[in-house]
Amino acid sequence: MVRNTGLLAFACTAFVLTGCASGEGDKNSAGTANTSSIAGKEVAVDDVNLFDISVGDCLVDDIVTGSGDEVSGDQKKVDCAAPHYAEVYSNKVMTESTFPGLSVVEADSEKLCERAFADFVGMSFDESTLDISYMYPTSDSWISGDREILCLIADPAGDTEGSLRGVAR
Repeated sequence: MVRNTGLLAFACTAFVLTGCASGEGDKNSAGTANTSSIAGKEVAVDDVNLFDISVGDCLVDDIVTGSGDEVSGDQKKVDCAAPHYAEVYSNKVMTESTFPGLSVVEADSEKLCERAFADFVGMSFDESTLDISYMYPTSDSWISGDREILCLIADPAGDTEGSLRGVAR
């Protein structure tokens, strides 16, 4: 996944698609939900595959790892009432039959996420103190069937508790 300056952007890679495995990430060996201490609170955490993230999910960590260019592995999802780094607020499934090119995918992602931002937050992205990021397919992940753009919102001041829907800030 790729990160742009200002707007954070992530691109799914074929390595990520083949490298992610899902299983019973939300259960420990005793068969109970995993818990983690986040901002001094014990909260239930589900490990979800990167490609199983959907609108309404709240993620514990910044999903970019390593050099800032790739996302890999399972992600930690929590109830949005618990402290979290980002919330998925919009998505779009691309319908082109062939990969339209990285510049087209990036432009579509940015446009989608900025437009959806105002409806979700209650003010324009340019006026807001909040930050957005987006995940999108690359030519490699496209071959494996990846077509989804996901928009994420985060507060650069730190973790959020509760949804950022309608906060108008």
